[in-house]
Amino acid sequence: MGVLNLAKKAFKDEFNGRAFTQEGSCEVLRNYPKWDAPEAVPSAPVEGGHTELFGEDSRPHPPRAHSMTTEFRLKQKLAQEKDRAVIKFEELMGCHKKMQRTNPGKI
Repeated sequence: MGVLNLAKKAFKDEFNGRAFTQEGSCEVLRNYPKWDAPEAVPSAPVEGGHTELFGEDSRPHPPRAHSMTTEFRLKQKLAQEKDRAVIKFEELMGCHKKMQRTNPGKI
């Protein structure tokens, strides 16, 4: 039995009988240097990663996602406050016009 068949069997056992469906991805990535390690590497997290095998990341990490979300939420909150202020102003103007109609010359 080949290594891939053993891995599929282990996957199926570990995930309650679900079959492994990413064979196409494995074929694409099989010969890329990052996935072609000379020896098995422990899967436990390692501080700093396995740079001795794969080298440093050549691409910088993307900016933190929450900064964009925070900026969006702030803009959304400001827009809502502006909408509330406009509605309140329109209500006050309606009251003012009503008072002018009912008491002309006093306001």
